[in-house]
Amino acid sequence: MMTQASVDDIIAKAVSDSLRKNFGDSTARSIEFYFDSGLVSRNPKVYERMLRKTFKAGADHMIVLIEQEIFRVSGAEAQEGLSLEQVVAAVKRAQAR
Repeated sequence: MMTQASVDDIIAKAVSDSLRKNFGDSTARSIEFYFDSGLVSRNPKVYERMLRKTFKAGADHMIVLIEQEIFRVSGAEAQEGLSLEQVVAAVKRAQAR
């Protein structure tokens, strides 16, 4: 069983990794300047809303890529059709076992 802090760290790292892999280091740093990757674990709904407000239709693709990386890095079983909030909850449940 992992501690809450380590699960939060895994999720934040997955978000950072996803941004860097898919958009490059410079763009990822710019995005993370405005959107703290740590917020995803604490309040995924707010993070998702901020992405959608800023990136409009492009946020859909960003969120899917982030969700895929969260599942990959955490080792939790990937599921499709979930909101970012549901993905974070699923990973936290899986890590609590």
